[in-house]
Amino acid sequence: MYLNSYHYYINMKNHFVISRYNENLDWVVNIDYNIYDVFIYNKGNKLTNSYNCKIIELDNIGRESHTYLFHIINNYYKLPEKIIFTQGYPFDHVQPSFINDVNNFIYNRNNFHYFSKDILSIKYVKESDNFIETGILNGNMWKNFHQLNSPIKKVMEKLFQNFDYKKLDILFGTGAIYGLNTKLILKHDQQFYLNCIEILNNSLNIVNPEEGHIFERLWFYIFNL
Repeated sequence: MYLNSYHYYINMKNHFVISRYNENLDWVVNIDYNIYDVFIYNKGNKLTNSYNCKIIELDNIGRESHTYLFHIINNYYKLPEKIIFTQGYPFDHVQPSFINDVNNFIYNRNNFHYFSKDILSIKYVKESDNFIETGILNGNMWKNFHQLNSPIKKVMEKLFQNFDYKKLDILFGTGAIYGLNTKLILKHDQQFYLNCIEILNNSLNIVNPEEGHIFERLWFYIFNL
């Protein structure tokens, strides 16, 4: 799998994947089209400007997690070396230097990078027997608790047979805005990502699934497990 995929992306542009609802996309003109093929997955009103991008219309389901997984599944056998995933308007979550930060990631040797300005932690706490989420969010101390019956444990147990929730201790970037080397994607077969998107499709709230918020927290874990 690795050898075949490397064969594909020798001369391919990297992918810049944008999950859009109704956000203003004027910032997209600052992306260097010599470096990226830009994909706009539109789940809102029709776009009147093509932005010289590939525009794919999707039903408004599953939040950005569904969009990212849709892209991975449909490009699994023709992935470039690196992919950037972002919401339609990332600047609520990233630094103003976002585009430069993305370009720097493309040219360095890092395999995974969150561009979010706020990085939170989530881990299992034995004393309270639950998951605690902490960090600085929008300049204020943030703390949130997830019970063991929350989707965190349920999602991971569906995806990983040997998942040990008591060892969960990871960092995540708010907004699910990140880049990665696609060799991390290829650690899992295509069926794995089909299983992921099926979790979102079967949610009780398909438009804004609680499981979508869980994927936001677990991307690094999923790709680096």
